[in-house]
This record gives sequence, structure tokens and C-alpha cells, in this order.
Amino acid sequence: MSVKTLLFKVDLWFMNNKIDTSTAFCQVLRQQRMSRGLTHSTLGLKSGFPRKYIYSLEAGNELPSLRVVLRLANALGYSGAGFVTLIERRMNGEDIPPVSSFTKKLTYRTTYENKSKNIQQ
Repeated sequence: MSVKTLLFKVDLWFMNNKIDTSTAFCQVLRQQRMSRGLTHSTLGLKSGFPRKYIYSLEAGNELPSLRVVLRLANALGYSGAGFVTLIERRMNGEDIPPVSSFTKKLTYRTTYENKSKNIQQ
């Protein structure tokens, strides 16, 4: 199977597979926490929740109330509506960049690695 065929199939999978609300919330919470360099403890301190509760939310073991979602959104620098929008986009697969956008990086990396091997030989 060629790389183009594989990338096309992955793009189709993401377009056709929507994520449930709970999974989307868990993924967005983790992504936003990590993109800010926050630990579970730090986000817990900023939002007023214990570290273990933040971990449980990310793991999908707890279902957050609206109050919890709003406090987490605020701690991450979002309005409640902004944070919910991120979750909705994740549910619809709209926040995931098409895999084809990574093709240039993949091609560059492969070319670079091949050049490196040729120099070492």
C-alpha cells in the first residue's frame, strides 16, 4: 500500500468517525493541559480540584458537571463557551488536521534520513 493511499484512508476514517461527548472532553482536557505544560497537580491548584480528580476526568472515570467544566475552562484560559466549542470540534473531527498536511514533513524527514545514510556510507 502506498503512503498516499494510507493517508487517504486515515483522512476518511477521521471524517467518518465521530467521537462521543465523554471521550472528546477527556481528550480536549488532556490536550489543553499538556499544551500549557501543566501537571495534574498544577491544573488542580488552578481550578480548585484535587490532582486525582483531574486524572480521573482525563481517564474518563468521572463525568464532570457544568460547574466543573466552567472551572476547568477558566483555569485553562478559556470561556465556558470556548472550551465547549473545542469539545464539539473534537466530537466532529474538525480539530484534527488532515493527515495529508503532514506529508511534507514526512517527505522532508525521509529525504533527510536518506541523505544522512549516504553520507555515512
